Amino acid sequence: MRSKKKNKSKSTNLALYFILLIISIFFISVIFKVFDTLGKSKFDGKNRFTVAVLNTNYSDFVSVSPIDGTITKLRIKGPLNTSDILNLSIPTDSIIMSQSDQDAKTKSFFLELMFSKNKTKTDLTIIDLLRLSIFSNGVNKEKTIEKTISVKNDRDLGLFSSTLFTDTVISKEKKNIQITNATNISGLGNKLAKYITNMGGIVVLVNTSSKEQEISKILFTDDSYTVDKLSKRLNIPKEKNKDVSISDIVIIVGEDRSSLF
Repeated sequence: MRSKKKNKSKSTNLALYFILLIISIFFISVIFKVFDTLGKSKFDGKNRFTVAVLNTNYSDFVSVSPIDGTITKLRIKGPLNTSDILNLSIPTDSIIMSQSDQDAKTKSFFLELMFSKNKTKTDLTIIDLLRLSIFSNGVNKEKTIEKTISVKNDRDLGLFSSTLFTDTVISKEKKNIQITNATNISGLGNKLAKYITNMGGIVVLVNTSSKEQEISKILFTDDSYTVDKLSKRLNIPKEKNKDVSISDIVIIVGEDRSSLF
């Protein structure tokens, strides 16, 4: 009898240990998932962050600025694609492709996106959308800016692009930026200059390289928020500038980023 009881007790303990092991693995996997999601998060909760949502008949550009305590929504009537956004020189941190038109109010815009995430294609994490939702909901009405224009209205598009999406930190850092077009595409440097100016950057020189280069790079004298933002926005790696330069930042656009605009 004792032997049976001992065997039963051992079996119970083994079952208990197994259950505890499964629970531990579950919680560890959840913790790793949370850290992985946080690591992929794009919105830092401090600086301007702009999201473009491309719908069927119009596109919404929603920009939050924790520093200024503002939220801005620019609606452009007419279909747009990802290349149009760059050509319009609207600085954007993330592009969301939506399967259907949505008409959420500005303050609840990101909350609606979070609940319709399965109907959108986005690189934003659920943490990003949650943080953007919380910030947007706390913005005062007088700090909410809403504009609607047509995609054919070039004058207003240029005006709003240059005034609504300026990054306060980039403006304050006042880094001198040089752009070198090392591709065979004429005008690429000037288009990039307009895009960076709309971000709040100071472009002091745009030139063309005497020879084409394959790889793009951003050279900097001193690392800064502006350098990091440009590197992420343009998807161009940054590195310390070993040469003497009149500019704080030199952006060399090579063939690998010739499709930028």
